[in-house]
Amino acid sequence: MDPLNDVDNIINQLRSDNSSRALTVPSETKKIDLSDDNVGEYVYQKTASLVDAGVNAVNDLRHLMQGGADPKELAAFAQLINAVTKSIDTLNNINLQNKHEKSAIELKKMDIAGKKDIVSNLPAANNILIATRDEVMSRIFDKPRKDKLEILED
Repeated sequence: MDPLNDVDNIINQLRSDNSSRALTVPSETKKIDLSDDNVGEYVYQKTASLVDAGVNAVNDLRHLMQGGADPKELAAFAQLINAVTKSIDTLNNINLQNKHEKSAIELKKMDIAGKKDIVSNLPAANNILIATRDEVMSRIFDKPRKDKLEILED
């Protein structure tokens, strides 16, 4: 056995392993004109792509961590899992908030439509008295005074 051949074989194997694990980086990035109308969609797309990338990284690194790694690598892997979990939670909170806003808008529209129906079904406003409770009670229970009667008689 030639030790130089063994070393060369090991180096060749390591090179082939490293080339198969090379990261694929997208070569082209699209420029998007952001406005108030499409910011929400942009945030959704980017958040979803970040979540997918994080989940894929966790899946790729899981087998390396199962084989045993040093504590620094395990801590980094735990932080990656924590970050992915938080990003999924954030995306879920955004989704829930948007659903809540849509339902609140629909509820307000239904409330306004109901109030319009009530107002349209009210009788003519000719016989409506607007007064405080005290004024109504005083007109019902108080005895008429003479000075008011004299003014009315004149």
